Amino acid sequence: MVTMKGTSPCPLAAHLPRQQLRRNGPMQSKGSPTWHACRVKDCSFTGSGGDFNLHMKVVHQYIKCPQAACESMGPDKNSIYKHLRKCHRARFICRAKNCLFAGSKGDIQLHMKEVHKYLECPEAGCDYVGPHKDALYGHRQEHHGETMKCLFAGCDWDGKIRNFLRYHKHTHGLTYKCPEPNCPYKETGVRLVQHVRRTHKRKFTLKMARNCEVVGQAKDHEGLEGSIIDDADEDEDDEDEDDDENEDDDENDGDYDNTVR
Repeated sequence: MVTMKGTSPCPLAAHLPRQQLRRNGPMQSKGSPTWHACRVKDCSFTGSGGDFNLHMKVVHQYIKCPQAACESMGPDKNSIYKHLRKCHRARFICRAKNCLFAGSKGDIQLHMKEVHKYLECPEAGCDYVGPHKDALYGHRQEHHGETMKCLFAGCDWDGKIRNFLRYHKHTHGLTYKCPEPNCPYKETGVRLVQHVRRTHKRKFTLKMARNCEVVGQAKDHEGLEGSIIDDADEDEDDEDEDDDENEDDDENDGDYDNTVR
């Protein structure tokens, strides 16, 4: 039996079966503190007040409700989310890691920007906030029809940022050095991949600096010269074009809940 300093089994509950303890909750006698029986399977701890809460947090890693003056606890964030909605009528809850902030829609948006440094959509009347530039770009393309214009002078191409980084910019002749030692070969991205696979007989893909907006400096980014990938990764690369729409949808997902359930 797990015990802590100043705690002991409830003298009034010793004769009751454990199931009844769980159903009836706290046990109390006149002039004595309220005792609680631990509800976790195979744990027979009983204690009062702060000792019981400490036991649940330290031994069972339970999470306390973030609302002031509320002593409720749960085994994980999802249980706390349900508790906040049911008992505190919280409609919006922060979904960032290790954060249980709850409040109005405006409170959540301000919290995400100030505490978690989320990025706000600049479109007038849009209240979206995203965790990083890629998510914000995806949102703006999906919901506001935004496209990216080619950064090369004289080129009128425009389209998705993903397609620019993966395919279009290679048409302007940016060259990359072969990653094989002592190989002087330099070519555009697609041809370099073909060269490595055909000449050096190994799996290869070219890493892109996805967030770089200065194309002329792209070749200076660490890791851009390529890396070895396994067969599974290569198969995934072959399916990327077909999965673009699904990936865009995934990037648009926010990290906070704005629905009532």
